[in-house]
Amino acid sequence: MQGDQSHSVVGVKGDCVLNESLQHFHTTTGFPPDILHDLFEGIVPVELALCIQEMIRLKYLTLEGLNRKIMSFQYEKSDKVNRPRPISKTFARKRSIGGNGHENSTLLRLLPLMIGHTVPDGDGAWTILMDLKDIVELVLSPTFDDESIEYLKTKIQDHRQMLQEVFPEFRLLPKHHYVEHYPDLIRCFGPLVHLWTMRFEGKHRFFKRVIHDTQNFKNVVKTLATRHQHMVAYYLSAPSFFKPHQQASNVSSVLVSVLPDVAQQYIRQKTDSSVIYSTSNITLDGTMYDVGRFVSVGQEGGLPQFSRIEQILLVNSDVMFLCREHKSCYIEHLRSYKLYPGNLTVNNILELNDSLPLSAYNLMAMPPKYLLRVYIATDVAVKVTLNERPTSVDELIGILKDKVKPRLDFDFTLQYEDPDFGGELCCLVDVEDLPEKTTLRVVRSESDLSSCGSSDTDILPHVPASQRQITWPDVFTVPTFSYEVEHVLQEGNSVFESSGKTLKLSRAQKHNILENMASLMYSFKPYPSDRDVGMAAEALINAHPCLKEPGTASGWYGWKICLKFKVGNYRSRLARSGCKEVSVNTGKRSRNNPDKAHPHSNIKKARRAEVNFLPNFPRGQNEDSLEEMRIEMKAEVDRADRNLQSIEKLMQTTFALRRQEVVQGDPLVKDFLERWPALQVQSQVCAEFHRITNVNLRNQFYSELDRHIPQLIELYRQKAARTGRVAGALRDILQYYETEDVHDINMKRTVALRALSVYLREEDTQFFKTWNTEESEEPDIGDTPIGIVTMIRERSASPVHFSPVSTAIVVEDEFIMRDIATFADAYVLLFGLVYVLHLDYPKKLVGTFTFIQKVLMGLDDGAPLKPALLSLKNDLLTV
Repeated sequence: MQGDQSHSVVGVKGDCVLNESLQHFHTTTGFPPDILHDLFEGIVPVELALCIQEMIRLKYLTLEGLNRKIMSFQYEKSDKVNRPRPISKTFARKRSIGGNGHENSTLLRLLPLMIGHTVPDGDGAWTILMDLKDIVELVLSPTFDDESIEYLKTKIQDHRQMLQEVFPEFRLLPKHHYVEHYPDLIRCFGPLVHLWTMRFEGKHRFFKRVIHDTQNFKNVVKTLATRHQHMVAYYLSAPSFFKPHQQASNVSSVLVSVLPDVAQQYIRQKTDSSVIYSTSNITLDGTMYDVGRFVSVGQEGGLPQFSRIEQILLVNSDVMFLCREHKSCYIEHLRSYKLYPGNLTVNNILELNDSLPLSAYNLMAMPPKYLLRVYIATDVAVKVTLNERPTSVDELIGILKDKVKPRLDFDFTLQYEDPDFGGELCCLVDVEDLPEKTTLRVVRSESDLSSCGSSDTDILPHVPASQRQITWPDVFTVPTFSYEVEHVLQEGNSVFESSGKTLKLSRAQKHNILENMASLMYSFKPYPSDRDVGMAAEALINAHPCLKEPGTASGWYGWKICLKFKVGNYRSRLARSGCKEVSVNTGKRSRNNPDKAHPHSNIKKARRAEVNFLPNFPRGQNEDSLEEMRIEMKAEVDRADRNLQSIEKLMQTTFALRRQEVVQGDPLVKDFLERWPALQVQSQVCAEFHRITNVNLRNQFYSELDRHIPQLIELYRQKAARTGRVAGALRDILQYYETEDVHDINMKRTVALRALSVYLREEDTQFFKTWNTEESEEPDIGDTPIGIVTMIRERSASPVHFSPVSTAIVVEDEFIMRDIATFADAYVLLFGLVYVLHLDYPKKLVGTFTFIQKVLMGLDDGAPLKPALLSLKNDLLTV
């Protein structure tokens, strides 16, 4: 205070009593800054808006593309709660992206992984954002020394200078000035992360609730202080307030012998017990570690090294992490570490560089540089985008085989439309001739055609235009409506964005929207589920928010109901026009036909994700002409030198007739195969399955099975280490597997498939049968609705056989297919036959076959998985 009259100038009438009573506190110098308001709700949203606007101007990205990446990014753990919201279209005018502090923190930290690859090195705006990211990470550090404080001071100064150089017209905020003082304030108060108010809004809810509940507005401060003291006293007296030092959940016992060698060596130094405990997550002094997270362990070349927690083991009172080492490479442009997996190691909590667990993210895809339209059949084209030019034609062919995996399972060459010759087709010999945007045609090589004629290889069927070629998408894309409706929606969206006012459609406009939506939905499946219709309705509202319904919580429930009725009406019109997949369910009980079946009973529709369940006859064909082709096909099959290409062509053309017989006629399997003997050829089972589902049977089955085999066997071992009937059965299978000297891929597949039903607590002695050909001339296959017979020559009590003479498939007490090389081949062909012959899953193995359908084959029918299957799926996906 400078005199008695200064209060009229500065507004301060006297010294605060706290300055006199508290020795180490002063009201003007004792309050630390708040990172939340200075950075995450101050500088960060403003500089993000400034730099994003500049990168949009330079066409490195678009606002729509950035928002799609923000919404589709696979956030992990706490980032799921703190995920950023899409950036408003008005952010440039507001000069801020808005958002809460925790959302802006997540966006700044993960932005390099979203768009870093689209921005060139050395860009000024990008450098500013990355420097700001460095500053934020330094300020959030829990510890400091003199050197790190000086480094922070230098970074802040360099950041300010760079900001003024790149954006000379930008006016610094007062909070930029506050941040300049952070290094000195850290010296006074210590690490500022311990003093921020990120969680204070949540803690204030207690006081707001007290005022609301008490309705006492006299001496409010005393009321709040008293109630808060009561709450603290209650929590301090509660037995569960002080958490234990170590707290684990989902603990299970594990045999030491089934663990990797590096873990066994470590455990033997700690205990002689043959059994220890394992847990999926554990909390140590308030920090939770779980399988799949990364921890920082050690360093190499000045860079921290990271390890992924594969398993958490409890040995006596010690906690050990079985980790997979990852070498790191620092990418400065992204301010991130690229990881390369290595060997297994064992670490304890004291060996960690930092106690906080980390999440690893995948870098979002590079923008496409090559746009290819690839014709994989005469009238079937797929769109393929490539980030860079392949190094060779062979590499391009490999990429196409991988991207169109279910369809290109054969040798082929490529032709492209050469712009130098007016778009005429030329063979692609040199990859340098590949234009950035072109049309390619797949040409099956002669060697592949000849091999098909001499062996039972899978044949990729030609798909007529009348058959459905796509399934229900993961992300529903709204169709384009009429010109009038599109114009009205565009104007309505603009008004909704500015004022929040919804659009009122005319009857004709709403009819056009519903008609186009129903047509697109039917192109995916004729009987969409409730979830499918909801997805379509939600996509409509997301694409055109002006159509949102103010009276419903979701905003699209009314549209969902309208779409259900419109799709039903659309089916009715198609049924009247003769479309078989819906007309098959007409002609039931009505006012004129009261004695017929109930209209909602025995509905014939795809129930296992079939894409072409009951197609129409090909154009120009009828039942008589297709029957003639069937007779020709049967004669070709009976020949000693079969022409598989001719059989394939005839089977493809007669596909609709076959589906009509098996779906509507429900014949005996024996009678049906007598009419269609080609379905007892392995290649035709695969081709027919492809016609029904548009999925390559062998490729999809084996690629997914082989991917999950290591984790499946590990899960089998864990359950086998327990007690009970299931554990004993698994031990019997694994025992024979472990005694083998060499574990080839066929043995691994056999173990994985044979033990799957045991693991799921499903066992059917009528399904898995063994035939010792030395003891009996014919196997006992009576009363076998469906099953696999393994043929052996020696007596064996083993539940699994790795070198059988052959395997066979039985359906309705008859051998359907014989001389199958391996157990896994028999299993995959049997699964295909279930679809081909329209059979039910074995009653005692429904869970096993459902797992194969939904998890291995990716054929999701929309029905939820049962808890046991969902648990197994999650266990496999956590690897």
